Amino acid sequence: MRAGVHCQKAAMPSNAGYFYVLTIIRRNIKMKRSVYNMKHLKQWKLPLLKAIAPFFFVTALLLAFTYARLLQEAQAARLSPDILRFHVLANSNSPEDQALKLEVRDFLIDMVYRELCAEADVSSLTERRFSKEMISDFIMRHHTSLERAAENYMFSKGFPYSATVRLERRYFPTRQYGDVTLPCGSYDAVRVLLGRGTGKNWWCVLYPPLCFSGIASSGEMPPDSKEELKALVPEDERSSLFGAKTLIFGERELELEQKAAASDVRVKFWLAEVLGQKETP
Repeated sequence: MRAGVHCQKAAMPSNAGYFYVLTIIRRNIKMKRSVYNMKHLKQWKLPLLKAIAPFFFVTALLLAFTYARLLQEAQAARLSPDILRFHVLANSNSPEDQALKLEVRDFLIDMVYRELCAEADVSSLTERRFSKEMISDFIMRHHTSLERAAENYMFSKGFPYSATVRLERRYFPTRQYGDVTLPCGSYDAVRVLLGRGTGKNWWCVLYPPLCFSGIASSGEMPPDSKEELKALVPEDERSSLFGAKTLIFGERELELEQKAAASDVRVKFWLAEVLGQKETP
């Protein structure tokens, strides 16, 4: 009995040693697997990061642009009730149609303000301030005569195009007029379609009075119109509207329009001049 007990006690160290060695072996195997996994991870980790990095960059950029656009649209919502924009679409993008678009633009704006002054029995805009409501009402009452006048003008130039004049709500991209930037958003606009109306468009502002020939460049907004626009904007938001450093979103003018207007880039200060007679080069 004692001998048997003695034999069992002597066998225990060998079993403990066996389990100890087995544990060491298992640890070594796990370490080798871990090292292998780390090496394998390094092989595909870098390519994966390179693959997904552009995705995160583009996503961040889109979020930034979306946020900026939302801010501008909110600002436009506050401004739009007091702004009337002017939108002319050419028949096509041919140089002839683009040049004709600029001529019809001048013709229609002259006609609108001339007729407004005639109705108010004044000789120029300097004698009478016309509100957005007055201009909009005039367009709605006389859109047919404006269309016929534009068609007759184009016909006299050798272009038998139709003309459509509408007063509607439209979305405009951010647009810079000299040192003034109007944020993107929905505005009331007088929209003129010449012929098929598939050519690039031209923008300006009927109220407050401001119209540019060609692309907005170094022209200055008339002081009276600028002060009128400033009164519509909270003081802490004026820096985003007045100044040339504002980020511009939205479409640009075609090179065709730039070429068509390059030899005749003018700024019309409608508030400070007699209608149809003076142009500032």
